[in-house]
Amino acid sequence: MRILKARKRSGFTLIELLVVIAILGGLMTVLFVSLGDNKAKANKGQNKLAMNTDYFSIVNALDEFKAKAGRYPNADEGLEALVRQPSGVQNWDGPYLKKVPVDPYGTPYRYNITGSKFSVISLGADGREGGEKDDADVDLSTLMDR
Repeated sequence: MRILKARKRSGFTLIELLVVIAILGGLMTVLFVSLGDNKAKANKGQNKLAMNTDYFSIVNALDEFKAKAGRYPNADEGLEALVRQPSGVQNWDGPYLKKVPVDPYGTPYRYNITGSKFSVISLGADGREGGEKDDADVDLSTLMDR
């Protein structure tokens, strides 16, 4: 009578391989989701830095314009007055900027002036007034407070 010996097999079964692949897939999903959140935060930080830099350039250019022209550009002249001489402005000594600045989303900044107070505003990612989160309007003068 012959006794059959169980042969010891090396390697993994198909089920074991599928379990390992499923676990690795789950881990990769978690990793990519967390990296995506960090990328969005990094982009938000880069946008804020770009807006801060733009704000200081615009304010300096507006102050130079005022020193020469005796006033800030009016709402109709807007930031374009920093690049091209507006009609009726005699002592213009520009250009004060190389080009009309745009926000990190590619939309020109909105310039508002009331009396001697001005504001420079980014309309956010959607390029329209209002909105929430990335689409929210940002008054560049408030970035220093955040």
